[in-house]
Amino acid sequence: MIQSDITAPILSYDDINKHAEDLLREYKRNKILPVDIEAIAEFNLGLNIFPFPNLQQTFDIEGFISGDLNVIYVDEFIYYQRHARYRFTLAQSKNVGAKRHNGDAPVYPNFRAAI
Repeated sequence: MIQSDITAPILSYDDINKHAEDLLREYKRNKILPVDIEAIAEFNLGLNIFPFPNLQQTFDIEGFISGDLNVIYVDEFIYYQRHARYRFTLAQSKNVGAKRHNGDAPVYPNFRAAI
């Protein structure tokens, strides 16, 4: 896959808000704040979360989802020490996982070949 093959939809703030509200309602997480993004990723989407030692220091990224879209890897320091950043990283990766769950995302058995 070449980078030019990837297109993201252009959404208004209202569209984004509607998608978020729909997702929270679907997973019955719309009553309590802050949203338990970790529970959504693990229990609703069936994703595993794995702390990865020195991910940010070595690769200059805080987290990523595996090529088969089953595991979210998060920098170990962020996982244990930066809770707000950890939740944000999960939320970003969860978007890809949600697409996998709905059948909207491609699956890349060889992650390196996909990038």
